[in-house]
Amino acid sequence: MAESIAIYFTDASYDDLKKVLNEVASHQGRSYGGSQDWWLYPTFDDNVSIYDYEASLNEYEDEDLDRLFGVIDNFPSATLVIELRRSQGDKACGDATKLVVLLLQRFAGVVDDLYSEAWTLDEITQGVKKKDGAFLDCYRQANRPLSAKLYD
Repeated sequence: MAESIAIYFTDASYDDLKKVLNEVASHQGRSYGGSQDWWLYPTFDDNVSIYDYEASLNEYEDEDLDRLFGVIDNFPSATLVIELRRSQGDKACGDATKLVVLLLQRFAGVVDDLYSEAWTLDEITQGVKKKDGAFLDCYRQANRPLSAKLYD
């Protein structure tokens, strides 16, 4: 099982992102029907996987689109999805955070935790707390109900 977050870039092309991902993550080839490249991060680890998912906004409800477009002005130039392996627990949250910060330091954008909030680089690095806590707290072990922890 995995939890997902989406990074919406406003000034990066997929080719720009691919170059960076090839430097910091392990390219695993093409999957998902052969249409998408995907990577593991950290290199050759399976804490998080990354792939391009341009159609992600098609899955949003109206209120989710309103939340996202409250922090970005236009449609994204590129989108990456990061899947956090639930079996890796808080380590996956930590690795996903490192990767998000690295990418947002190079390219402008925002992250949607696909739970309740959109996050900017400054909010993540400054440890801003929103209604569900700081960035990715909604997926950390300490914040999960006991019933969910029993199945990890």
